[in-house]
Amino acid sequence: MDPIETPSPEQLAARMPAAAKDDLLEWDTSGDLPAYLGRVVSQEIPIENILNPDPRIQITDDKPLNEYFLLRQVGLSWH
Repeated sequence: MDPIETPSPEQLAARMPAAAKDDLLEWDTSGDLPAYLGRVVSQEIPIENILNPDPRIQITDDKPLNEYFLLRQVGLSWH
């Protein structure tokens, strides 16, 4: 129940394979991966800003409804 610690941009860059680094920087003109990652992680949106403030409305994953929505609507099921 502890929050997940977000690694620093330098730690993220150090953990990435070379091909992933190249892919990320393909469209970035600076060539500075930690700076690029810093810009990305600095734009995190707190979950409190997204969730409905009404405490009666809860998000759960015990009955997911988004997977195979169209197939369920036309009557196909695998259970």
